[in-house]
Amino acid sequence: MSPSHPQTLVASHPGNQNRLVHGGYTASPRELSPEAASHAEALLTLPWAEESDRPLAQGIASLTEIVGRIDHALADGRVE
Repeated sequence: MSPSHPQTLVASHPGNQNRLVHGGYTASPRELSPEAASHAEALLTLPWAEESDRPLAQGIASLTEIVGRIDHALADGRVE
């Protein structure tokens, strides 16, 4: 069999998480950081916001934090 045969392919680094420097690829929801929780609470103080908007505000705060981490990683040259 040739080394490129699909049945012989093996990940060179099983479980490798070296490129997960910012958390943008996580599949599981993360605990909100104190800063993100503060941003979510600030969103909920807007005049149109209701308590039922809490999951949305937390999602926005979480995504904002992830984008900040990605931006920081790009600035450091850790993400191509």
